[in-house]
Amino acid sequence: MHQGPFQGRGTTVGAPVRMGLRWLGAAALLLVMLLLLLGSSWADAFIYDEPPHITAGYAYLRFRDARLNPDNPPLLKMWAAVPLLPLTLQFPLAALARQADPYEQWNTAQRFLYESGNEPHRIARLARLRPISVTLELGLALFCWTRVLAGGTAALLALVCYTWSPTILAHGRYVTMDVSAALGVALAGLALSRFLQCPSLRAALVSGLTLALALLLKSSAVLLVPLIVALTLLWLGLDRRRMVSYLRGVVIIGSTAALLVLLPYLWTTGHYPAAQQVRDTYMLLSDYADGPLGRPEQATAEEDLARLQHDRTRDLRACARLLAEQRLPRLTRCAAELAIFLADKPIVRGWGAYLAGLVFTHWRARNGTIAYFRGEVSGSGWWSYFPVVYAVKEPLPFHLLTALALSLALARVWSRAWGLRALITWLRSHATDTIMLGWLALYWSVALSVSLNIGIRHLLPVFPFTILLVARELSRWLPHSPRPCWGPLTSRGAKLMVLIGLLVWQGVSVVRVYPAFLAYFNEAVGGPAGGAQYVVDSNLDWGQDVRRLRAFIDTHGLETIAVDYYGTSSPRHELGAPFVPWGSALGPYPGWLAVSATNLYEAQGRWDPALWHRAEDAYAWLQGKRPVTTIGYSIVVFDLRDSR
Repeated sequence: MHQGPFQGRGTTVGAPVRMGLRWLGAAALLLVMLLLLLGSSWADAFIYDEPPHITAGYAYLRFRDARLNPDNPPLLKMWAAVPLLPLTLQFPLAALARQADPYEQWNTAQRFLYESGNEPHRIARLARLRPISVTLELGLALFCWTRVLAGGTAALLALVCYTWSPTILAHGRYVTMDVSAALGVALAGLALSRFLQCPSLRAALVSGLTLALALLLKSSAVLLVPLIVALTLLWLGLDRRRMVSYLRGVVIIGSTAALLVLLPYLWTTGHYPAAQQVRDTYMLLSDYADGPLGRPEQATAEEDLARLQHDRTRDLRACARLLAEQRLPRLTRCAAELAIFLADKPIVRGWGAYLAGLVFTHWRARNGTIAYFRGEVSGSGWWSYFPVVYAVKEPLPFHLLTALALSLALARVWSRAWGLRALITWLRSHATDTIMLGWLALYWSVALSVSLNIGIRHLLPVFPFTILLVARELSRWLPHSPRPCWGPLTSRGAKLMVLIGLLVWQGVSVVRVYPAFLAYFNEAVGGPAGGAQYVVDSNLDWGQDVRRLRAFIDTHGLETIAVDYYGTSSPRHELGAPFVPWGSALGPYPGWLAVSATNLYEAQGRWDPALWHRAEDAYAWLQGKRPVTTIGYSIVVFDLRDSR
């Protein structure tokens, strides 16, 4: 049919208008997110990991000393500390200089934040500005990437799901690495897709840059390395004509990332004594994989370190012998030996520092830590931990949207005739999908196998790709009516009503817990009030509500209150004179008592017989006692004055 002039003009004008409206909607969503992040974190105390992260970042920038918090890459910590540089802060340099154990970072952080005359609340608010901006940047990147891949409707839908994710809102406002890791993974995935589609020099350099960024934001991003290698080899097989380009490109990606990872460490090791770095690295990893390969059986760590100082290649030679003898199990120790060897080498000391943090993170993930899950306490973890915590911590409407998107995708897959040729054809034209699905499969498989079960935050690197895939499938579904006989039930209007209804439900469900986004649990488990029956720690109680406990004390005019606090803020500083430190073993307190949910539920949980747990530490005397209130869902308050 011939199109009239007004019809053509309407079509031409309509597209820019729709694009402008979508950008306006995206800006509004990000503005709302900014207000929620700032407002909800304003009265939060330092959460558990923030004191060492902030203190380390400040020491990195101001003193060029990397000995604090060696297990995490430095980039986000340095970003967070930038707003602190104009302040006149007192730093416990003497404590830093005499720190003989990397674990003493917690004490150094306490001295810096609470015992040196600084203003801890102001430090917290300023340091959180950069993580908040990272959260907004990830939202913007998700919107832009989804718009390119699936159009404006999908992009706006993805940003809505992102903005109303309680896990993003909870962890996107703290000086922790999890949301920044998601940003690094998303950018690295985008750059890799460009490289696989066109393996040019520029694409390889950009991919190397984004890989370095991801690696410097969190250690778990190292999983990108085997994924990049595997997918490059796969594409090399799919397109043999560009074999040289792919091989050259993967070398460029690796070398670029390796060189860029080194850059921040050149700064942070500038005033870090080389001998001290060797000592710190050795002590940090002295027990990893049964200890140093060349250490005599009866030698102490101090004695062996003294020997190693006079024979710096001893343990590397032992690695070579193990390789020649094919004693593969002990070879896992060789990464630690390489980190120790590099620790005093000019320029490449940074690689030693990064590798040490990577090895320590792997060790901790494999060995786990004492954790609480569904009434049990164990140190070896549960394979079902992350699926369950994801199910109860993300909103039910998003789960329904995910299920709908998955069913639509599977229906489309099953409707096609598949064979090797069809699979090859699909892979060649779906590099981005392959990257996203490959990352989700790899990361989830690792998550199910690790023993470190302390929070949904460790799943954040899978959130951007999950949200993008869900939004794309739903945007494809909106205009499509596979069963016309259903009439209005399959119309675009009806689908929009369902979609809008679910998104409104999600928004209301999340906003109603403001400012306690960390304590969000969906309606299936009774909301935040029922969450502690499943998980605690960074899922619920990370020490964030101790300042709100002070408000409760002031409101009720309490002269004393016994407190068993889980966190790294200073309860004595935050609570003042009423604070009385307490614990289960001290017996019933004849007055007001506040117990962090993590401490209470872990104490009263069913402990693994392999763990040592004293009966007097189980808070048996609180069994049957009803709390007066719960501060922010994370601190349980009892009035035991009648128990005197």
